[in-house]
Amino acid sequence: MSTRHGRVIFLKDLIGESFDRVKKILEARERTLSDSDTKAVALGAIVYSFLSQDRERDWIFEWDKVLAFEGNSGPYLQYTYVRWKKILDEIGPETTINNKLSTVNFTTFDRDIVLDILAFNELLIACGETYKFHLLIAHIATMTRHLNALYVNTPKLKETPENERGARIKIIRTSLEIIRYTATILGMPLPEEM
Repeated sequence: MSTRHGRVIFLKDLIGESFDRVKKILEARERTLSDSDTKAVALGAIVYSFLSQDRERDWIFEWDKVLAFEGNSGPYLQYTYVRWKKILDEIGPETTINNKLSTVNFTTFDRDIVLDILAFNELLIACGETYKFHLLIAHIATMTRHLNALYVNTPKLKETPENERGARIKIIRTSLEIIRYTATILGMPLPEEM
């Protein structure tokens, strides 16, 4: 519950307004989602917005930032997750990784994501000890940016040389597992479509 202009706003009202706003954004983009996916985007945007803030600081809730489909927002994270999940689903079961990883030409984009993966456990423990979940959101926001940089700056997975493809798929799958796990523990739903 919060107040706006002297009146009390309940969370269910906030979620309802978020749902209506997401519907309008999708209509403007000539996109449609199921009601369950629209609700996931609407609720995810609110959860992400609230938890991305340092609990020891004041902040202003702004719909334009909360529902942005680009940048540091819940919908952007959800979109990235859904896009990569679809790509991996099209590829099929996990590709085996070449045992000679020293022959894999990792890009800086791959390395950035690997560093994100390696830092996750320690960060998760620190968030649990301090209750500063905005650090966890910041981490998966960074991972999301790195996944999008990988998408934009490297060949499509099907066009990637075979000795690199397996390693890259493993990196992406692990990243998506971390995003899904984080979303689950924070109560942020992930839609099936976006």
